Amino acid sequence: MTKVAAKHKAQPRSVAVNTSAATVVVDFSKFLTPRGALANTPAIDQYYESTADVLRSSGDPACTPQARRLLVVELVACVERYVRSLLVSLVDACPCSRRVVERKQVSLASVAYYSGSELAFAVLDHQALSGVSEIVKATLQMLGLEVKQGSSAYVALSGFERVCQLRHAIVHQAGRLGPNNLLEIDIRATSPVVVSIDALGYQDLVAICHAAVRAYNQYVFESVIERWAREGHIVGDWGQDQVLFEKICSLLLSQVDRAGAVVPDEYKKIWGG
Repeated sequence: MTKVAAKHKAQPRSVAVNTSAATVVVDFSKFLTPRGALANTPAIDQYYESTADVLRSSGDPACTPQARRLLVVELVACVERYVRSLLVSLVDACPCSRRVVERKQVSLASVAYYSGSELAFAVLDHQALSGVSEIVKATLQMLGLEVKQGSSAYVALSGFERVCQLRHAIVHQAGRLGPNNLLEIDIRATSPVVVSIDALGYQDLVAICHAAVRAYNQYVFESVIERWAREGHIVGDWGQDQVLFEKICSLLLSQVDRAGAVVPDEYKKIWGG
């Protein structure tokens, strides 16, 4: 019987197509610095301060188109920080919101890392807030308040969603907008496009974000006050309501937009005094 010689499969050799990867050992602690205490000004005023910084940078003649695209990422981050800070501060200040989150589970690492008043940050640690659906979800999750579709806050946040679509393209596709991004910002394109923003265009994006933050801030204030009144936490008597009302104003009453506003006077406006 004639034996058929077995065929040997060729084994491909490795060919270098780039420089060999080096083993890199870096002490990442050198990239960190102590954060310091959180500011005690309203979250909306902290937002105004941070966006003023990025707006100045965007208008600098030395700011390149590539750098201005990255400033869109920072702009969205300013809104995210505002929402996150506001939600956490309200959990600490509002008895109704505290009941919403008191059953949430957090890790032991979070307990060791955050101070008591900041522990609610742990609930949002793995949650992005760069979009209308994420903010609506977090508001319900942390405060028990529903931002309803069609409300002024939801409409303004939907405008912010369009800015987030630009941010998504910048972060994940080097500024190239995909078909889904374009649909979300209601643009029809027949050929590939990229994000391109000049200084004036950047101001438009900041205006959209300002509108979203202002509408959301007003919505939260009104919703919290209405719930407090409904559940008997405030009763329309300044002597009884002062501590709680001053606390909510310290979190939501903008000293930038309402410079010189007097808290007792704001209270009287609510109760028709």
